[in-house]
Amino acid sequence: MATKFDIEKVRGAFLLEQLGITPEDYHDPNRGGVQESGADVVAVIDGHRIGIQVTDIDTGAARGKARAAEKHLARGDPEGWADREVIRVLTEPRQAQEKSR
Repeated sequence: MATKFDIEKVRGAFLLEQLGITPEDYHDPNRGGVQESGADVVAVIDGHRIGIQVTDIDTGAARGKARAAEKHLARGDPEGWADREVIRVLTEPRQAQEKSR
């Protein structure tokens, strides 16, 4: 069974992939009883530790309905959780940045 960190690592890796960033490694900042750091995943990028906080965005008209349906379809596979709306949310900031150059 996937841990909370395993699921959040997949989501953090997906975000960084969409941004064209390839970390050297990922770490669980809350492993070993460490006090909550605010970060869910730490990515090591060019020797720097970058904290990522993972948050679910429910884009449905009725609160919780879109996320519940998405989880039902994914059947426990965290890689199947990203829907088109999440991909749009992740890629639009990059597209906006590219247009502003």
